[in-house]
Amino acid sequence: AAWSPDGISNIVSAPNNPVASGGDSGQFCWDPHTQQYLGYVKETWYDTNGLRRRAVALTTSANFTNWTDPTLILHPDAVDDRWSLNVTQRTHFYGVSAFPYETMYLGFLWIHRATNLVADTPDLMGFQIGPIFVELVSSRDGIHWAREEGNRPPILPLGGAGTWDAGMIFTARTPLVEGNTIKLWYGGWKNVHD
Repeated sequence: AAWSPDGISNIVSAPNNPVASGGDSGQFCWDPHTQQYLGYVKETWYDTNGLRRRAVALTTSANFTNWTDPTLILHPDAVDDRWSLNVTQRTHFYGVSAFPYETMYLGFLWIHRATNLVADTPDLMGFQIGPIFVELVSSRDGIHWAREEGNRPPILPLGGAGTWDAGMIFTARTPLVEGNTIKLWYGGWKNVHD
């Protein structure tokens, strides 16, 4: 953790860094509803078949320097794996851009469909190669999340073949609200995760 009076200079690191645990992906925000900081972090999760997957956990803090242990809140289910042909192919949740919005919470869930395993790391068992796109999720408390019904369509689909965002998409933590317009900035890559 670190902070600055202007977000550019005079950056001060928290005296007890690192302050929170989790995977290599996490997004943090202030929650005006609960008056605490929320951290949505990537965690390893094992499904009922013992298969390793990525999932999302929540950690909270009242002061930004002391965080709770992460608690699992979002993980793939059978509907997420409807496209899969075998146990190597499975869905992971690579992360979520979640934020308070009006009286509730919205999130952009990063869906990673691992289609192949990496030959030199068989212990990862389908943990690597595949596209990442974005689905919309919503919550009343920031903990229990609702997903789109039916086929769970992407709110931000991948670009067409050969485009700059054809393989992976990652959203900013929160959209930019300008009057009656909501702008969502995102980054993309033409290649899949590998």
